[in-house]
Formats: sequence, C-alpha cells, structure tokens
Amino acid sequence: MIKIAVVGCGQIAQRWLRVLTAHPKVSVTALVDTDLAAARRLHALGQVDAVTATTVHQALALANVEAIVNLTPPAAEPEMTRLGLTLGLHVLAEKPLTVRAAPAQALIAHAEQVGRRLMVMRNRAFDPGYSAFVRSVAGRGPLLAAGETFVQLRAPGFRTAHTALADLGVHAIEQARRLTDAPVIAVRCTEHPAAHLAPHAGLVTLLLEFADETVVSWRGGYAGPGLRTPANGRWSADTATGSATFDGQRQLRVGDEMVELEPAAPGYELCIGDMLAVLTGGSITPASVSATDHATSISVLEAATLSLSTGDRIQLAGTR
Repeated sequence: MIKIAVVGCGQIAQRWLRVLTAHPKVSVTALVDTDLAAARRLHALGQVDAVTATTVHQALALANVEAIVNLTPPAAEPEMTRLGLTLGLHVLAEKPLTVRAAPAQALIAHAEQVGRRLMVMRNRAFDPGYSAFVRSVAGRGPLLAAGETFVQLRAPGFRTAHTALADLGVHAIEQARRLTDAPVIAVRCTEHPAAHLAPHAGLVTLLLEFADETVVSWRGGYAGPGLRTPANGRWSADTATGSATFDGQRQLRVGDEMVELEPAAPGYELCIGDMLAVLTGGSITPASVSATDHATSISVLEAATLSLSTGDRIQLAGTR
C-alpha cells in the first residue's frame, strides 16, 4: 500500500482524488493546501481518512507519506517538487514541470540522485483518442498537420494574461511531438490577449518544424463558447499517401473512412494509473508519464517563449 499526500487542493485535485481512492494499493493519507479551508473542502468531498495540513512538513508530522501529488500553481510547482524529492518522497506532478529546460533537467537529476520517482501528467498527448489519430498517420512520411484547442474558463484561477502558452501550448507541443520521431528544429510563436472577453483570455499560435520536414501548426487559448473545442483539441494531417482528422472526442476519419472510436477512460485516468503502476509495482516509467521526455517538450516551450518575446523564428539543436 503506497501512502500519498495531495498537495494543492484546488479543482483539479478532485479529479486526482477520485482515481487515487479507487486504486486498491493506494491510501491517501494527507491533503495539503496553504488555505486550510480548501484542504478541508476536498476532505469532505472525497470522504477520505486523511489529515489536513497547510505544509508538507506538517503533513509528514501527522501522517505516513511516501509520495506527493504536486498540484500547486505553476509558479510554486518546481520548488514543491524539489522539496518533496529532498524529503525522500516520490513526486507525481502536473504539467508543466517547469517552464524552462534547465530547471526541469535539474529536478530530474535530483530525483535520480535521491533515488525517488518523478513523473509528470501528459494526458492530452496520450489520450486514447489522440493516440488513435497518431497511429493513423504513423510511418507515412513528413506530415503537414494542424490543431486547435480553445477552452472557455469562467474564472481564471491561478492564470493571468499571457499564460495560455504554458498552460495549453505545452499540451500542443507534447501532442505534436507524438506525430513524428524526428526532432523539433525550429519554432515560431505569437500570443495576443483578448481582454474584451476576459482578463485571462487570449490567442496563441505555434508553428513547429521537424527535421523530417514535418510541419505542425497549432492555435489555441482561452476564449468564449464560439471557439470552444473538445479538451483534446481538433487535429488534422495530410501526408503524401493520405490524410486523417480527429474531432477531439470519438470520431477519426482516415482518408474517406470514418471510424467511431470505442469508449475509453480519459487520458488523465490512464496517466495516473501508469504512475500508480510504477509506484506499486516498480515497473519502468512509461512515456505517458516520463519526466525526461516531458523535459524535451519544455525545451520547445522555452524556445516558443523566446519567440514570443522577440518575434523571431527560434532554431533548436535537434530537440527530440
């Protein structure tokens, strides 16, 4: 039985808690938030036999904890990940692990040094429906692909203006990288605020160039109901030998054939399941939760952020 503390008790914690408490080899022993009321609300909703605390140190003093789920806001997440590892705990983190490559690599090295697992949620890239789309174009040569992901948020939460790149764009980068084994060699990015819709609203565009001549264009952001897409986004791709489209839910068209995908658990359930399989069975960390592969996406994200600030096309040294 692996004993886990959930650190950060906002809305997304409810999703994690449902999956954690359903696992026969997991016990949630602590709920941690700087706002103790938030931890107590989650405790009441989840109906778990767990202590509530305002710090990880306090939780460790009150309960047996072997791993933490790090759901703190992006600005605090890297330091919480480091603290968890330093305290000898495994860390299951939400994306992005960091927004720059060097700190991500440092955290991965730290996990190796202390002999603890560090895994990252990569649910959009490894969602079953999107994976079917990836398989439909696999091995068919260079792709010309496009995607769009728009989310309607009534309240920004931790988000402020110009955060759509790190919050949504990192998903798009992870999804685009799954379309080819070739490395990213260049990126362009723009982001425009849309304060007339909401303080946190905006539009991001990404153009990723790969070493095999694959080009992926993506646009997305926080907007209203008119632009809203499924959470996985909508994707399409052309190759020299055919095309494919994915509606972000259950419809996949390959050439002229429409395929209705079988119902499947959402990507986040599969990713959490993979993390727990690693912790309870000691298996090799799969790509769906790999911090090392995620750090490569962070390198692309960092280049996109630089492009955003300079307006330039940023070249990468064959990031893969």
